[in-house]
Amino acid sequence: LCESIYDMKNRKYIITSGIGLNVNNKKPTICINDIIQKSIDDNYNDADEQKTENDDDDSQQKKKKTHKSAITREEVLSEFVNVFEPIYEDLVENGFVTQKEKYLKYWMHSGQKILVDQDAKGMKKQQNGDNQSNLDKVEMFIIGVSDNGQLLGQ
Repeated sequence: LCESIYDMKNRKYIITSGIGLNVNNKKPTICINDIIQKSIDDNYNDADEQKTENDDDDSQQKKKKTHKSAITREEVLSEFVNVFEPIYEDLVENGFVTQKEKYLKYWMHSGQKILVDQDAKGMKKQQNGDNQSNLDKVEMFIIGVSDNGQLLGQ
């Protein structure tokens, strides 16, 4: 989720951004804890194949049980903030250009259809305070991102 508007009076963009991470819900797709568990299971399956003569089945099962763990939402949020803050500070200080290469590494929006306000400066919306209808929007396809982080559409 990301939405931006330009505040002409104060000459700045107001950006609302959000992120969703599925920590525990197994459906409809997959969750972080399922990925962690699969990784743990895969590692133990590899270890079982390389089991030494001194390891009995009981000791292997005990090891497996002690290493199964789930991550909490709080742990995910804490780690996310620790990673996000330096990136955000760099973005504020240096602009998007220092983040662009890494951003494009994970880019998956090319070719997506979007609706864009025909009034590029957002003046109509700010002047009359009304929500714009879809009649005031034009359909475009994303073709990339500029050096300052704005979507390029066609």
